[in-house]
Amino acid sequence: MTTKPRHHALLRPLPLMLVAALALSGCARLGQSRLNPLNWLGPSRPAAAAPVQAVVPDTRLPVARITDMAIEPTESGAILRATGVAPGVGWHNARLVRVADEAGVLTYALRAEPPPGGTGAGTQVITAARSLGLADLAGVTLVRVLGQENAREARR
Repeated sequence: MTTKPRHHALLRPLPLMLVAALALSGCARLGQSRLNPLNWLGPSRPAAAAPVQAVVPDTRLPVARITDMAIEPTESGAILRATGVAPGVGWHNARLVRVADEAGVLTYALRAEPPPGGTGAGTQVITAARSLGLADLAGVTLVRVLGQENAREARR
């Protein structure tokens, strides 16, 4: 009994490997393109503060001043992080609270609870973060974080 050589079995994966190599070579360009949702928002910059009503009522008070804001990409969207200065010590339970629904703009306020019995002398640095999913970021061109005296924002 004679057996036929199996050259054709070795050639089957070749087209699949060529297609995979071509597809993966385009990933580097896609990762840096504007089509990648993780590249939609740039670094933050100073912006004017404007008082707005909260979408969800919140008893926390806005911090005095926003000093920093960053949007860090993740596989499932991004993490919005903001740092501000409270007008005294003892502030706690800080959160980024959504305060406006505007087409293409996500607006949050950095809020915290003052200490019971009043604030102490000095200032306190407060940082809060919030996870934003890809659905939250769909169609968004601007993310803004408000404080009592100022705001910071990042554009797409």
